Amino acid sequence: MKLSLGPRLALSYLAVILICLCIVTPLAWLAVERLYLNTQRDNILAQAQLVAAALGSDAPPATILLHIPRHPMCFRGSTPG
Repeated sequence: MKLSLGPRLALSYLAVILICLCIVTPLAWLAVERLYLNTQRDNILAQAQLVAAALGSDAPPATILLHIPRHPMCFRGSTPG
């Protein structure tokens, strides 16, 4: 069974779009996840500084937050430590 030119072009365009989506989706996911985690880390640091200022003690250094994993996959299958 041979398809005419129109359906073949439509199927090839659909295949190209699906392949591109399969490539771009994980990359976009990683970029958004990285942005989210960086924002969370910045917010936690800002909250810690506000709490330290309210208690009248020194704010924790930013290096403490370097021990927070950048990727949530670090916690899967193991206990965070």
